[in-house]
Amino acid sequence: MRYRFKTVTLLLLFIYQLNLHATINGIQLEIVEASQYGTVHIPLVNKRLDITTNMFQLGYMQAGKSTTRLLNDNSYYVITLKDKYSKAPLHIITNGAYMKKRPYNAGVLTEVSFILSKDLLGPNYNKKALDNRLNTIAKKVIKRKGFVLDNKSTIDYTDILLYKNGTHVVYKPYDPDILTLEKMIKENKLSYQEAHHFVYDKREKRVVKHNSKKKKVKTLYRLIVFKHIPNNMSLGTEITILKPLRVGSAPVDGFEILGDSMPFRIDNQGKVTLARALTQTRYSFNAVAHTKDGDSNIIEFNIIIDPVKEKKFYKVPE
Repeated sequence: MRYRFKTVTLLLLFIYQLNLHATINGIQLEIVEASQYGTVHIPLVNKRLDITTNMFQLGYMQAGKSTTRLLNDNSYYVITLKDKYSKAPLHIITNGAYMKKRPYNAGVLTEVSFILSKDLLGPNYNKKALDNRLNTIAKKVIKRKGFVLDNKSTIDYTDILLYKNGTHVVYKPYDPDILTLEKMIKENKLSYQEAHHFVYDKREKRVVKHNSKKKKVKTLYRLIVFKHIPNNMSLGTEITILKPLRVGSAPVDGFEILGDSMPFRIDNQGKVTLARALTQTRYSFNAVAHTKDGDSNIIEFNIIIDPVKEKKFYKVPE
């Protein structure tokens, strides 16, 4: 099943939905195939984004239709961003299949991944080796998932593409830390050695004193569900079943859709079904997974309704 991500907001995180093939001005954006990076080539996309903020604050981006038509699912691409605030560009490596259906964010982690993977770009391009390198980097820096896409809970490079500064999913402490690295990137001072140290060297230990009288803060994550369903789906049809979730250390014992206007139902086992006739082309809504203690996780649903072409039947003349 194909998924397309066109959401403008992810609740707590503000997303700029950008057509990367549109003519705008403020941040220079270029997209090239990873196999051509560093060689004489014509960029796949070369435009300016009409954004007044700097590229570290750009937010989540999403490829527009005109860009996705140019992408090969099985190929990697390098996205380069330049602005007037930084002496060096910012890079994102991602593949065509991901760009067609998911948002991605430029930042320290994407730049570090790029620096440590440049040897697998251009004439030395090796998709399998690049896959392994990027996933390895993610597992070294990400300690837990911030977003669970398609019920997949394994840490991989997706977590770097979705990482946003300030979310507590990276291993800490680091020396240098995220903000220090961001400053070094802006000043064009981040070397391969420092990027390598950030990812691969042993993390420093820090002793933290805990007050036993205070209640421990439970770690929560957000689950995002993207689905395409046909517009002729029958009532009661299963749309998806959510994986078993935990809120902190407690198991989830029930789910609830927020709002009464949605034509969907979710039972306590996480099974989502169609409850009423579909009247829109897209539904975006939230649900909560809760425990007996009252803790809860937000689950964001984005369901796209695809029209089904009716088959034409011709009556045979009598």
